[in-house]
Amino acid sequence: MRDDLFAVPIRKYHIDNNDIFLEETKKAYSKSKFEVPSPFIIGLDQIPPDCSQKYGELLEEFMTDLGVYDTHNAVITSFILKVLEQGESVDRMDTLPSHYTLVHYVDCGSEDTSDTFHHPARMMLNAFRPAAVDEWQDAAGLYINKGDVIIHPSFMEHSSPTKKGSGQRVTLTLTIVLQQRNEQGRNTDIKEPAA
Repeated sequence: MRDDLFAVPIRKYHIDNNDIFLEETKKAYSKSKFEVPSPFIIGLDQIPPDCSQKYGELLEEFMTDLGVYDTHNAVITSFILKVLEQGESVDRMDTLPSHYTLVHYVDCGSEDTSDTFHHPARMMLNAFRPAAVDEWQDAAGLYINKGDVIIHPSFMEHSSPTKKGSGQRVTLTLTIVLQQRNEQGRNTDIKEPAA
């Protein structure tokens, strides 16, 4: 059996020292929780150097896994903080026009459920799906723990399931663009200043 013909890879990593992320996201949430409608989703202008260093190390590992570490740079284009309380959820969305989406599960509360990932050709699959055949799934999730990081292509739609159980579900989502480097190691789409 082949299951790699139309594969959409979802990679899973882990950040061991998650406490600094938890502390920083709690600060951002406390500062803006009464200004943002529920569910709490807000873009962050910056993150502390300790956090950005951890993401840099993780993206180096990701680029190595892709096989493009020597030829491309990974550029983070946005940081999105999402905090869900009990009973809240987020509908399906993608993060285009970025290339990849990184979701860091900073805190999971009392349940360990990832976002739900939807098959990119869902509508076509549903049109031809035989009744009651389990292998024709159009959406699935992963088992996750606090500190886990999932990276997936940005065209893949994902949603956050309804938060059950106690505690908050806190995620940091980063959008990533890959930029090819030229032979001097610079990005090819950055123009040099005129002399």
